[in-house]
Amino acid sequence: MTDHLRSQLLGYLLGALEEDEETILDEQLERDARLRRKLKQVWRSLRPLRSSPRDFVPPRGLAARTCKMIACFDRGQVVPEPALQSLAPVLAPPVPAVASRTDAAMTPTVAPAGVPSKWTWADVSVALSIAAAAFLLVLPAIENSRFNSRVAACQENLRQVGVALTQFSDRNNGYFPQIPRSGPAAVAGVYAPTLLENGYLDSSTRVVCPGSSLADDGEYAVPTLEQLRKANLVEELAKLHRQMGGSYGYTLGYLVDGTYRPTKNLRRPRFALMADSPNYDLPQLVSLNHGGQGQNILFEDGHVEFLAIPQRAALGDDFFTNDTGLVAAGLHRDDSVVGSSASAPMRTHGSGPR
Repeated sequence: MTDHLRSQLLGYLLGALEEDEETILDEQLERDARLRRKLKQVWRSLRPLRSSPRDFVPPRGLAARTCKMIACFDRGQVVPEPALQSLAPVLAPPVPAVASRTDAAMTPTVAPAGVPSKWTWADVSVALSIAAAAFLLVLPAIENSRFNSRVAACQENLRQVGVALTQFSDRNNGYFPQIPRSGPAAVAGVYAPTLLENGYLDSSTRVVCPGSSLADDGEYAVPTLEQLRKANLVEELAKLHRQMGGSYGYTLGYLVDGTYRPTKNLRRPRFALMADSPNYDLPQLVSLNHGGQGQNILFEDGHVEFLAIPQRAALGDDFFTNDTGLVAAGLHRDDSVVGSSASAPMRTHGSGPR
């Protein structure tokens, strides 16, 4: 794998590509199975970054203290002892509170007035190392803060859509929006135009996760049901299917004796109703909305959780596949399956997910 290809795939996973680059790569991934395997390799290589058990927060004021220390070096001054002590958690070994006679003898003296200080390459190297250490400590904290804010905004979107779904069910005999068994609207994303066109949602932005690539598209709008009916070309209809549900997936319903049934609102606390849209090219179908680190899941009782993997280990349920491992309608009432916008409820082993 070339460095350029690896950087492209890495940027794709992190949502850092330009919109046109991402569109081109999406089309290539859809056609090229070998490229999809390379994407999985890059995704696995990021696993150590996703498995960190805790976040590392830099000491407060570290950057300011580091800059002050570097400024002292630049002027040829002795670095104040408190400044060194404040950097002790970062620099190793720790600086003792009281310097010994030997330490004092080795301490650099203040340059005479009017004599410019002369930096050696060693001085520059030390300064750059300190600055780099401070940068590496501060940057993860900034990125972590951005990540958490996007997760929180995504959860708020899902909660609002959950309220709309509950209102819809209250006025439709307890049932959530049904996915037709056939026709141009027979995919999971139909929930979005159904809620919008019936006044349960006020904007298409509610179905856009702030952590997804779709968030950069300022002109995005949920396609209407009329647009679906009027789509002439297969390619045009397929594009509308992918766009219809925004950044989120929706429940695919379930089967009873081979008969398809829509999901009824039983207000179950552990039944997945919606989630960040799964990605069918990645292991465990994890969503790309949050860099592959996990997905927000809206449960039927209205609460939202962020889960690293779309599985409920205690009950052996996977929220993105049914009990036989297919992206298709559940095999019973409690078999929760959330499909991406273009996923249809009725699947066979040979058809695979869209």
